[in-house]
Amino acid sequence: MDVDIEEWASGARPAIRDLIDGLGGDVEAFDADPLSAVGVLDDLINRMPWREFEEDDWA
Repeated sequence: MDVDIEEWASGARPAIRDLIDGLGGDVEAFDADPLSAVGVLDDLINRMPWREFEEDDWA
């Protein structure tokens, strides 16, 4: 399966932006510097109930 990286990236950025917005992050800061979202995403990962995940959840 061939993946067009540019096409994937162009679709990924709006999806990540929506995620940042949904988590209450600063989307304008994300637009200017995507690394500004690291704290919001790190918080999301830290709050996830990893021990409760099933094998299907990991996929």
